[in-house]
This record gives sequence, structure tokens and C-alpha cells, in this order.
Amino acid sequence: MLRTILTIDDDQNITDIIKTALESTKMYEVRVVNDSKEAISAIRKIMPDLILLDLMMPSPSGEEIIEQMLDDPELKNLKYVFLTMLVDRIDPNKPGQLIGGQTFLSKPINVQQLIHFVDTQFFKTQ
Repeated sequence: MLRTILTIDDDQNITDIIKTALESTKMYEVRVVNDSKEAISAIRKIMPDLILLDLMMPSPSGEEIIEQMLDDPELKNLKYVFLTMLVDRIDPNKPGQLIGGQTFLSKPINVQQLIHFVDTQFFKTQ
């Protein structure tokens, strides 16, 4: 059974790269949202196993989307990871670092690190 990952980013190039990389493993189905206004309705419809969420998007931002999720009993326990290029303290060779208690992956995305991170940190396949 494929795990479902929802990628929410206003940059279609980023979502295309993530979708192609993760689906190439044959372990994930990746759904994409490129308009943050559609994020909550897509999350409700899909109920993904993991959400990869751009932090900086036009309103609502990734942080605002998470706030909405945390206020919703049906969505508050869903797993998510922020994607950002704005945090310069992230070592690109160490995916999944915590800043402010939240897990972040830095952009630009290193596809091999992304696959390894998702496999080992969320679905324990390796």
C-alpha cells in the first residue's frame, strides 16, 4: 500500500521535483497543491500520511495553515514538515533539523536526502 504525501508549495517546480523523486521509489503517492488557499480543503479531502509544507507562501502561509490544522480535531495529529530556504542555520547535509521545535527541510531540495529522510524518519523503511 502506497503512503500518501501532500506537498503544498506555491512553486510548481519544487512540487514537481518532490513528486517525481518520491514517486520514483514506488512507495509513495504524492499529491500536490500549488495554491495555499486550497491547502486546508485538500488536507481534509486527502488526509495524507505526511505533509511537506512551504513555510513562506502568499496568505495563508505555511505557519497559518498549521495553526488551522492544530485548531481542528480531525487534522491536528497529521504529520508535517516545513520546507524553507529562509533559514540559513540549516546544514543542508543534515535534513530534518529542528528550529523552534519544528522539523524543517531546506531548499533547494536534495532529492536523495529527501527520500532518505521521509523513508527513515516518517515511515521507517530503512
